[in-house]
Order: sequence, then structure tokens, then C-alpha cells
Amino acid sequence: MELILTTPDDLKEIVHAVIDDYFKNNSPKKDTESSINDRLITTAQLCEYLSVTPQTIIRYKKKKKIPFIELGTSIRFNLTAVLKALGK
Repeated sequence: MELILTTPDDLKEIVHAVIDDYFKNNSPKKDTESSINDRLITTAQLCEYLSVTPQTIIRYKKKKKIPFIELGTSIRFNLTAVLKALGK
């Protein structure tokens, strides 16, 4: 086994490169409806898809009507899970 020493910044760069490479090589070539629906989308994208205002999405979140994911300070939604929760 070989021990490689690196700085935190170098390690971060390596990890990002590996992740980018993985998704470039393992993502579907053609989007299907299910793969589109399984992506994480933003509040703005969800508003557009559902034809509602951001306030409606905020209200749904507070009332726990729709599932969401917190990624740091960002909020994302799985469209399939949201549509299922809303019965659509």
C-alpha cells in the first residue's frame, strides 16, 4: 500500500474530479420521463412545473405536505416524491 500526502485543497479537487467523471460516465445518454422526475429540482423549477408561487411551496413545506431535502442552505425537491405526496 502506498501512502500519498496531499493538502485539503488538493484532496477537494481530486474528489470533485472523481465525482464529475463518475457522473459523466454513468449518466443516462437520453433523458426518460422517470429520470427527469427523479432529479433534485429547485423551488423555482418546482413552482414552474406545478404552476404555483414560491409562497405556495413554502406553505406546503411548513405543513409537511411535500417532501424536501436540505443541502446545506439550499432546498431541493424530488419531483416524483412531490407529485406522489400531492396525489398527482
